[in-house]
Amino acid sequence: MNSVPRLFLLVIFMIPLHIIEQLAFGIDELHELRAMAWDMVSWLPDPDYGIVVQVGVVTTLVLALCWAFMVGGKPRLIASGFFGFQFMVESHHVIKTILHGE
Repeated sequence: MNSVPRLFLLVIFMIPLHIIEQLAFGIDELHELRAMAWDMVSWLPDPDYGIVVQVGVVTTLVLALCWAFMVGGKPRLIASGFFGFQFMVESHHVIKTILHGE
């Protein structure tokens, strides 16, 4: 499992590249995320409550993933799989760039 810290180091450098890509080719994801966030926020009578719930859920997930990496074993494997899946899903940026010829 020594490769996991190296993979996370790689991710640290990939995030700024993702930001640059978004600024260079457009932030169309922002509109998609805004629509998804609004769909979740609109379930509650007051949108502010929805934002509080979203922040709480995301914070809980981040803390759970941090815990999983600290304890090691199967939880660490599950957390690594979660991030691996997320990075596979992000490959749509490469596909969009190829399709748009940019």
